[in-house]
Amino acid sequence: MKSSINVWVGLALVAAAVLVWIVAKPNAETLSEVHLVPLAEASHSPGHDVSLADLRGRVVLLNFWGTWCPPCREEFPEIVTLAQKLKDRPQFRLLAVSCERDDETLDAVRNETREFLQDMHSWVPTYADPDFYTRRNVAMALDDNQFAYPTTIVLDQAGIIRGVWTGYAEGFATEMEKLVGELLKQPAR
Repeated sequence: MKSSINVWVGLALVAAAVLVWIVAKPNAETLSEVHLVPLAEASHSPGHDVSLADLRGRVVLLNFWGTWCPPCREEFPEIVTLAQKLKDRPQFRLLAVSCERDDETLDAVRNETREFLQDMHSWVPTYADPDFYTRRNVAMALDDNQFAYPTTIVLDQAGIIRGVWTGYAEGFATEMEKLVGELLKQPAR
């Protein structure tokens, strides 16, 4: 009887160790492509499309959010504050992607985003993800067919995903800042 209990305890410990490894292992997936188009900027001047090639050699904070999403609206000022702290670091790039609701036009997203940014007095350039192209690519890289808002990922200089945050919780921005800071200390690949 005692040996069967020991076997079950041993199996439970092995299962727990495997679970901890799965949850704690660093995500080293690489995006195969990114395609974002300018949506709204503080200057309201047109920018240029962004592709994965444009991001090589930079640490990227890629934040998917929506003006219609309460947790996104709560998190976004923290993302802006983080971007302001790092704006003088040429190796850093924030890509704030304003996402549409179902069947919402790009013009509607553009207008809602501009209003939101104006209300926030924000300078942050904002992008759109037409046809969910980049979001689908992120979901495939993460092997996750669900996409929740907000979702923030950090890419290293080689375009490898090094951190993922889904939803909003106090302290996420601090974690993002710490990871970005660590990656900025590493030599570009």
